[in-house]
Amino acid sequence: MKRLLRTKTTTDLLNKLKIEDAQKEKILTEIHLLKIQLIIAVLTAICSIMVLIVTNFPQLKNLIPNPQFRIVTNDNLLLREGIMNVSQIVDGKNQIKAVYPLWQALKWVQLEPGSYHLSVQYQVQEMWSTDLLLQTGKRVSLTIPTLFDGNIKVYVKNNTPQPLPKEKLDLTVDVTGNGFLWIYELHQKEASLIYPNLSENSGNEISVSQSYHFPDKNNFSIFAGENEGKETLLFVVTSTHDENLAREIVFRMINTHTKASSEKQELNWGVTKIVYQIKRP
Repeated sequence: MKRLLRTKTTTDLLNKLKIEDAQKEKILTEIHLLKIQLIIAVLTAICSIMVLIVTNFPQLKNLIPNPQFRIVTNDNLLLREGIMNVSQIVDGKNQIKAVYPLWQALKWVQLEPGSYHLSVQYQVQEMWSTDLLLQTGKRVSLTIPTLFDGNIKVYVKNNTPQPLPKEKLDLTVDVTGNGFLWIYELHQKEASLIYPNLSENSGNEISVSQSYHFPDKNNFSIFAGENEGKETLLFVVTSTHDENLAREIVFRMINTHTKASSEKQELNWGVTKIVYQIKRP
């Protein structure tokens, strides 16, 4: 069996020694004073450390790295022309902190800890966005995904994001591959072709070498609707003059709500959309 050992106190030890009571009290008093001095020394050391931390907090804070993020993308046009907007989320509202070329975000960008909203724009069109929580000492890599499986990128600049009813839209389209442009107006799960006019030789060829403007070379214009509210246009580019392929891409988009795809893998194509708000004066 294990023995239970009783810890002997200072008084127990002194009682075994043959010394007078007065001497014994003196020893106990001195031991008590030493304990008090030790406690005071420890508390003084703790206070000194706390004062040191408070006094040098800004310098000590610099020793703890702020969080960082970077962007990963293979989209050369976005890298060349894209703009990164960084907003801090405060009380549910976005407060712009920085705006700079997207290519700068390929390297690590340092921010204060907190919640942020990041968005990438090509001209005035938002191409990608995300909310992000950055914590002290953390690094986060963000990949801008390929939104669709087509290998032609389509970018649209809308200079009339809030048109009046029936106002002519000022649109510029840029692509990364030559082809033919088709524009559809989206109504929930239905889409109607508004450009080109198939009954006419509208010349909807689009080239990577120059921007495509509306009104086009034949003075064809696209107008906003009559009623207030949002309207959505889909811009499809196909490498062949095949409206059936363009319509197939559009309806696959509508049905899946995710990535568009085509069974005609040998053909090149691309698609994007814009949304604008019609407002009365």
